[in-house]
Amino acid sequence: MAADGLRPASFQDSGHQSPLPTHAEESPKRPAEEDGLGDEKVEDITSSFDMKRRVFPPSLSPAICVRTLYAYKSQCPEDLSLVKNIVIEAHPSKTDDDWLHGADVKSRRTGTFPKAYVMELEVTWGKVLYGYTASSANEVSPIEDEMVAVVDTSDPDWLKVEEQGRVGLAPGAYIGLSR
Repeated sequence: MAADGLRPASFQDSGHQSPLPTHAEESPKRPAEEDGLGDEKVEDITSSFDMKRRVFPPSLSPAICVRTLYAYKSQCPEDLSLVKNIVIEAHPSKTDDDWLHGADVKSRRTGTFPKAYVMELEVTWGKVLYGYTASSANEVSPIEDEMVAVVDTSDPDWLKVEEQGRVGLAPGAYIGLSR
C-alpha cells in the first residue's frame, strides 16, 4: 500500500495533481460554527425506535390498526389498493383529513387510501388454545399456541380474529382471551 493508504504500492504516479484537496488537507468545520447553535447538546432520537416491529418509521402520529370494509382500486401510484377484510397499519394523511396512509400488514405494500373504506379496530389479544381449520371463506385457520388479535367479541361463540393479515371468524372456545 502506498504511503497515502489509498493506492497499492505498485501504483505508478503519473505526476498529475488533482485540483481537489485531499481529506487530510481540508480544514474540518464544526457544525456548531456553521449553524450558530453553539454547544447545545443534540439528543439521539433513534435510541427509542423499535425498527423490528414497525412498518413505518416512528412519526408524530401514532399508528392505528384498521380493517378494510370495501375494496378500493388505486387511482394513482401513491394510492394503496385495498381488498375487503384485510388489516392495515395506518397513520393520518398529511395532506387530506379524508385519507389515511398505511401499509397492508400481510404484503407490506404502502400508500394512501380513503378513510371511509376502513374501520378502526379495538384489539384484544388471545392465545389459540386449539388449532382450527377454516370450513368457509369467512373463517380463518389459527394455529395452536399462536397469539392472534381479536377484533370483535360480540358473538362469544365465533370471535373475529386477525390471522396472517386477514380478519375472519374462529370458534370462541378455541381462543383464550387476555384480559
